[in-house]
Amino acid sequence: MGGGKPPLIKERFMAEKPQKKKPVTKFLSPQRIKEIKNDVASLERMLEENNKPNSTIYGRIQDPNEVRKQILKKKQNLELHTPEKLTGPKANKAYEWAKKAEKLINEKMPTKKQIGLSYAKEDSADFDIAVRKEMWWMQNSRHIIRKYRHIMRRLDPSNPTLTNLERLRQ
Repeated sequence: MGGGKPPLIKERFMAEKPQKKKPVTKFLSPQRIKEIKNDVASLERMLEENNKPNSTIYGRIQDPNEVRKQILKKKQNLELHTPEKLTGPKANKAYEWAKKAEKLINEKMPTKKQIGLSYAKEDSADFDIAVRKEMWWMQNSRHIIRKYRHIMRRLDPSNPTLTNLERLRQ
């Protein structure tokens, strides 16, 4: 018989701590980034005008510190959610994965013809196949689509059309 006690369950799990996954950052679209930058510029101009003695602003800003907090919050949001362009080996690896994902998406995504089928006018067997394919697509492709869009936004942050899946539909 063994001389020692088996380790407690809690101790066993503490020794085998699983690594936590980093949460995936949701990136802002190029249009949203532009809007936030314009908001920041507008708030900064408001603060500058408020400091001038002959200000053209109707009324004075009651709490300039609150406006500065808004500016800081918007800048932090931009910094956190603006994608950095991938370069070098990371970009090559991501591009390879994106090409594989595009091939899979092309195979599994319903075609334009299948999407346009009308139940009343078309053969019902084709319609049933199209419906089953669309149902499978909606249920099983979310993780691939999410990762594909994330990678494409990192490969070229300035191009908003890269994340559009309709360009891949046959």
